[in-house]
Amino acid sequence: MLGDAIAKPVVTKISGSNSASNASTASNSTSQTSGKTETDVEGVSKRIVKAYEDSITKECIKWHLDVPDFQALWSNFKKITKPSDLKNFNMDGLPPRVISKHESEVFSESVNTIANPETNKHLRNFYELSDSHIPQGDVGKPLWDYLAAVGEDGNDYWKNLAEADKAWFKKPMSRKRLLSMCSSEKKFPTRICFLGVLAFMVHRIDHVKAAWALIESIEPVLNKIRTTPDMSRQKAYDNLWRLRAVDGLPGLRPATYCSLIYFLRPKQDGYMLSSHTAKSVNLLASQEVILLNKSGYPTDDNSSIRYEAYCQLIDAIGRSYPGGQMTGGDIEERLQSEDEPLGEWREYLQNHEVR
Repeated sequence: MLGDAIAKPVVTKISGSNSASNASTASNSTSQTSGKTETDVEGVSKRIVKAYEDSITKECIKWHLDVPDFQALWSNFKKITKPSDLKNFNMDGLPPRVISKHESEVFSESVNTIANPETNKHLRNFYELSDSHIPQGDVGKPLWDYLAAVGEDGNDYWKNLAEADKAWFKKPMSRKRLLSMCSSEKKFPTRICFLGVLAFMVHRIDHVKAAWALIESIEPVLNKIRTTPDMSRQKAYDNLWRLRAVDGLPGLRPATYCSLIYFLRPKQDGYMLSSHTAKSVNLLASQEVILLNKSGYPTDDNSSIRYEAYCQLIDAIGRSYPGGQMTGGDIEERLQSEDEPLGEWREYLQNHEVR
């Protein structure tokens, strides 16, 4: 069963009936210590975790930046630190998000049933229509555009590049080129690969600049994903979700950090997530595996359990592909389909997507 194959969620227990007062006390303790503003980063981070644990409820999914006491603590934390100090914040100290019983059971249907063309008409149609798929080419912006956008850091890196690499950086980013770049750890630093992913996704420049201001705290998290072969895709997602939760990935939502997982992890089985692939998986699974907002984009409320289910379904679709097994990455690309001209699967999705 799909649900059984996914790691069970950890539910953080409420500290007691006086949890609200505990969080309030923790909030006050960060603002003053013997009449002075608390300046110890580690001390404040521990209090943030404490307030978070005391403020969440057991039976719901809580986006913890909505908790007033946590928000006050984090606001104070940001006032006493520079962006570069975020690297000293202990992300591993944050407990996993509370996941409801409903969410942990929502994927109880068998993968084999979902990925069975004989019983799944949408899957049969996907297999048929994907035969006309045109492989993805140069879909992104040149990496040079994003190096220039981040100012002095980008300019310094550019000056030291070999001429052959400079020509390469001025080409529009492609999936194949970015995978090659991210696999070359010695040649391309992780922060440059990070910019490469943003270029591939054609991210807004203002979001790129905001994220780059925190690159000293972002890069260590990405380095772990890039250099830890046994880190699961679910763990990688959790690490990036936690960074996002404390405002460490400004403007970058699940679609971005799923792309970071795909390109940076040594094993490419943590797949990219977009509006189109999410809608596709929801349609093929006949259930809301990935939560979407009113505009149709994946929301911050998607837990690592949902991401794991999404990836498992893509793997299953690849295993049952007619004429031979297909990699999950190839399936994800076909689910994405083409923009211009409109791919056959994209057109089918528009007419049948779950609303």
